[in-house]
Amino acid sequence: MEQIRKVDCVCSDGKIRLIEEPVPEVTEGMVKIRSYASLVSPGTELGGWKNLFARRGQKDNGERRKFGYSCAGIVDEVGKGVTRFKKGDRVAAIGYGLALHSDWVVVPQNLCVNLPDGVSYSEGSYAMLLATGLQAVRRAQPEIGERACVVGMGLVGQLTAQVLRASGCRVIGWARNDTQVEIARK
Repeated sequence: MEQIRKVDCVCSDGKIRLIEEPVPEVTEGMVKIRSYASLVSPGTELGGWKNLFARRGQKDNGERRKFGYSCAGIVDEVGKGVTRFKKGDRVAAIGYGLALHSDWVVVPQNLCVNLPDGVSYSEGSYAMLLATGLQAVRRAQPEIGERACVVGMGLVGQLTAQVLRASGCRVIGWARNDTQVEIARK
């Protein structure tokens, strides 16, 4: 019997809907995960995808875009050649178009990491955005005591600012959005 999953998508009318579709087949190198948490990135997904069709001037032609790219859950099945994970492992997964807002996802093993004990699925779903901020800090090579400016205080900016603070930097955050500024202050 074919397994069905529920997936969030943005339709051409700009509305978010839950659709049902078959769970992708687990092929070589892939990991099937029962997802318990996924992270919504408002700037990318809600701001970007919600109005995608309207900005293009498209009419409702039934086109749908599945969204999501960072989730966490339990490995249910592994494909041939998967050596890093086994059924029952707690993992975080990333990947645009793969680690969807869905109850079941199938992603390559190289886009998954084990969740340490004590890390919740909700916390694990931040993996991709935190990795983005961490990479920015790593490339900038800040020194203890330096000042760093983070331009844009959305989720990635907030996480980047926290990594910089943990690295011993004095952080200045800049945002045009008053809500983001208030969150940063807290």
